[in-house]
Amino acid sequence: MKSYQYATLALATAGTLLLPAYAARRRSDPGPHPLKILKIVQDGSSRQDMNGASGRFHLWMQNTTDVAVDKVEVQMELYSSTGRLEDTISKQVGNVDSGAKTFVDLKYSIIGSQTVKPRFWVLYNGGKEKPIQFEIDGPSWNF
Repeated sequence: MKSYQYATLALATAGTLLLPAYAARRRSDPGPHPLKILKIVQDGSSRQDMNGASGRFHLWMQNTTDVAVDKVEVQMELYSSTGRLEDTISKQVGNVDSGAKTFVDLKYSIIGSQTVKPRFWVLYNGGKEKPIQFEIDGPSWNF
């Protein structure tokens, strides 16, 4: 085989392996969204030991519109240092009234991974078939 055939075979193999994983990634709705995350704080009692990690995150959220938002849910995905999804933790918030602030507490315990990197998602009813979801960006974090 010639070198271009090897290159074509390598690209086809990489595409077969990587495209399904890329397609399965969650997509964030660009917004604007009625809910705003005011702050995310990791609890000081978080632990890491040789068998795993555990801890808690506190999120403060506010409805910035003049209508109530229903079916609100907060999800936290925990990734290992190698980028593998370890666990997904979700908490139903319910309805958030107009201008109201709410507090969400997410507790995790992972076995087999000492360090985890979280990604946070907010889902809410936007009048469509599926709930609208957006990823919480990093600037609101306060570690």
